Amino acid sequence: MEYLKCDRCGVEYRDQGSIDMAKNGKEAWEKTCEKDGVEARGLFPCPAIPCTGEMILCIDYEDQPCPHCGATLEFLTLEENRFISVAVMLGIRGKLEYNDVRDADMSTTEYRCPKCDFLIATDEEEAIRFLRSEAPKEAEVEQEKEKPEEG
Repeated sequence: MEYLKCDRCGVEYRDQGSIDMAKNGKEAWEKTCEKDGVEARGLFPCPAIPCTGEMILCIDYEDQPCPHCGATLEFLTLEENRFISVAVMLGIRGKLEYNDVRDADMSTTEYRCPKCDFLIATDEEEAIRFLRSEAPKEAEVEQEKEKPEEG
């Protein structure tokens, strides 16, 4: 569900009339800001006096259940492992010196359930789809593996 929220004072408007008005006034607000030499941050100025904020269009997403443990998830845990290649040599004072550090192009990115550590997604797009209530590919694959075979 869409709603408007001021980026300064935090006032919210959830009625469709306010949302439509802000969307329809977006272009005029951008032109006004451009004339003043600033970039618009939102769709419309905040109507709360004396607030100087701007109304941002936000979307409420329902919290998602973990496909493995069923816990309601407001967020995922990001685990990222990077592998690097480093030239190591003995320095003048007998200590190691590390030179020529390079990424070895073997990094892994995993978005996991913070409760049971179940793998939910392997890239940002999948994590966004999951948190937006759209089923991620990885979780679907894991769920299919866990189903008992019929027959």
